[in-house]
Formats: sequence, structure tokens, C-alpha cells
Amino acid sequence: MRTKRAKRAAQVILVVILVGFLLVQVSWSDVLEYIIQANKYLLAVYVVLYTLGVVLSSFKWRWVAGHVHHDSLSLWFYVRVYVIGTFINNFLPSFVGGDAYRIVRHAQESGGSDRISQSAQIVLADRLTGLFALVLLASVSVVFYVVTQGMPDGLLFIVFGSVFVVGVGSVAIFGLLQLDVCARFLAGFPGKAGLFVAELVQFRQISFVLRATSLGVLFAGIGVALANYMLFQAIGVDIAATSYISVIFVISVLSSLPLSVGNIGVKEWVYILLFGLFAIDPAVCVSVVLLSRFLQMIVSLLAAPLYLMDKKYNA
Repeated sequence: MRTKRAKRAAQVILVVILVGFLLVQVSWSDVLEYIIQANKYLLAVYVVLYTLGVVLSSFKWRWVAGHVHHDSLSLWFYVRVYVIGTFINNFLPSFVGGDAYRIVRHAQESGGSDRISQSAQIVLADRLTGLFALVLLASVSVVFYVVTQGMPDGLLFIVFGSVFVVGVGSVAIFGLLQLDVCARFLAGFPGKAGLFVAELVQFRQISFVLRATSLGVLFAGIGVALANYMLFQAIGVDIAATSYISVIFVISVLSSLPLSVGNIGVKEWVYILLFGLFAIDPAVCVSVVLLSRFLQMIVSLLAAPLYLMDKKYNA
């Protein structure tokens, strides 16, 4: 408990520091002007693309569940629970995590509390393959950046190099898992941990990982890259597509690191650092991040009635 509190305190302190620097370094009058003058039609396109990404993520979760456990739950169930989980993450972070909610609801609908372990494996496999897809895209982006822009130096060399090493390492780990000796070693953990890992190892098949990763790539391309590109267009900043693609997935990986509360401050500074390579003004970067946060929260807020109905039904 003390470790958890200390981690939370460190995250809050980091938020205060990063936001403090943002308040000093960014022209907030420019940010306000960008947001007010943003093209409403392109913002609507962003919402559509983001929503499509949510549906794709839900479809991927459903596919993962059906691949091994032959679940027959409807796509609507997965979409509903997914958006409720997003609502919980955005508005009820101290209550229960969105993933925990998805695990419990999936277990309830597919067989009761005895399915908790299987539901947890499904959510974890879904998360891992999604992260695998994002890291692979980020690694390819690093190579693309080096080819088109040249080798970065200093801090950027460390950042890009670390992302690339993680991508290569992920592929290497996946390769090792194809060896039965590695699978048996992982499944040899004692107690429930061993049983859990043994069940999880069944998700290592090449065909499964390739299909799940492909769905993850599709989501990242539409729900992340294309959607956020629309935000730059909405505020009137026409960044070259090649420049944008060379950093957006690296940004997504770095922004997902659990360094601060809700990645507040981290995402803004990552945008400033990497899009700054193409002379994009910090005010533009902050405007894009704030618009994405606001629109995502609006979409997830629409799930509030679903959450209340679901809570009443399962009370």
C-alpha cells in the first residue's frame, strides 16, 4: 500500500512540474485561439475516426476471446463494456480500472466468477498484442525517420534508440516463445501464477499473434494516426504526412508510459519534443493534445447512461 501511495505521489509531483513548465513555456493565448478557431467539421471527423477506433478495439477483444474460448457474446456487448471501461478510466479512476471492469463483466456474461481467470487472460492477451502492434509501428517509424530525416542526436537519439530496441526485443521475445522449452519454463511457476501463465501461453501461436497484431495495427492507423492528423488539419496546421508518420507512433508509445496521472504533462511535452523536430509551434502541439483529451472525454461521457444501467442491472 505504501509503495502504491508513493508511486501515486511521485506521479502527481511530476504532473505539477510538467504542467508548471507548460504554463511558462507555452503561449496560452495562441492555444486558446487555435482551439476557438478549430474547424468544427474536421473535429467531427476526428470523433468519427476515434469512435471507429473504439469499435475496432472492441472487435479485436471479441476476436481474441473467441479464438481460444469460443465466446459467442455479441459485438455490441464488447463495444458497450469497452466504452464503459473508457468512461471509468476518465471519470472514476479511483473506483476501479477500466480493464478490471471489462474482466469482471466478461466473466459474468460468459459463465460467472469462475471465468475470472480466463477473462483476465483474454484482456491481457488483447492488451499485449495491441502494445506489440504499437511498438512495431514505432520501430518502423524510427527507421523511416532515420532514412528521411537523418540520424537524431543527443536526447532524441536515446529516445528513438530505446523505442527501436524495445521493438526488436519484442520480436525476439515472441520468437523465443515459439520454443517449447521456453513455454514450459514460463508455465512452471508455482501455484495459481503457473496456471495463469500456462493458460496465457496458448496465445503464442503465430497465426493468432499475426491476426491480433494486424487488428492492432489497423486500430493504431485509424484511431490514433489518422484521427490525430485531423486535429492538426482542424487548427490549420498542414504538417507533411511523411514527417507526421515518422514520429506519431513513437509519440503514442512514449505517451502510454505510466509516468504521470492520466499522462497529463507527459503527452504534451512528448508532442512538443518530437513535432518540434519539424518546427511545429509548442502552442500547436498543446492545442492538439487538449482537443484530443476533450473530445475523447466527451465520447466516453456518453457511456455514463450505459454505466448506470449496467450497474443497476448487476447490483
